[in-house]
Amino acid sequence: MSLRTIFGRCEDKALVSSINASQAVIHFDVDGTIQWANDNFLATMGYKLDEIKGKHHRMFVDSDYAESEAYRGFWDSLRRGDAQIAQFGRVGKGGRRVYIEASYNPL
Repeated sequence: MSLRTIFGRCEDKALVSSINASQAVIHFDVDGTIQWANDNFLATMGYKLDEIKGKHHRMFVDSDYAESEAYRGFWDSLRRGDAQIAQFGRVGKGGRRVYIEASYNPL
């Protein structure tokens, strides 16, 4: 392994660490199932990881929106590889309304 490769990996780890320290981050699979969330996301939404892991993103949206064509389009767009960047109204634990400035980025 070259020094450049090692340095690149260290930079990647530092970048991820910096993002996790300052941003709310959640990972989904392609169908919207929650894989992982960092402490900032969990605190923002009021959950513990074991309460959300394995559940669908729809738990964070109003039920009417979850059944809408717009919501299906949101996920279809992500599956096509298109990022979704906007202000979103979401639902936290206990039905608490949460407004986020978010970027959903397919990887």
